[in-house]
Amino acid sequence: MGKLFSFANALGFDIVLRRQRPRSAEASREVSIGDHRAVMRALFFERRLKTMSVFDAEFRSGVSVSASYAWKDGAYPQFANFVAFVGALGFEVVLKKLKQDGAIME
Repeated sequence: MGKLFSFANALGFDIVLRRQRPRSAEASREVSIGDHRAVMRALFFERRLKTMSVFDAEFRSGVSVSASYAWKDGAYPQFANFVAFVGALGFEVVLKKLKQDGAIME
């Protein structure tokens, strides 16, 4: 997934996570997946906020518990598995066009 992120950036895009149903304006913020470990920590935090067990996340996403923990420890997931996992937590993966200076366009 690191190569995909680099490729998207080279083409002028950022890959971000966006809540499918934001709870508030603050919760609707988008998060870049550029910092893989920070994203995984945030997703595990979100899973706990939803009081979803790791086994519920596995059932909803089809991604094994051991794979998701490996991602948290720094392993890069296959993109399809990552999309399934974040989808089970209520997020979607979106490409956002970058401005010339590297900022994300609205």
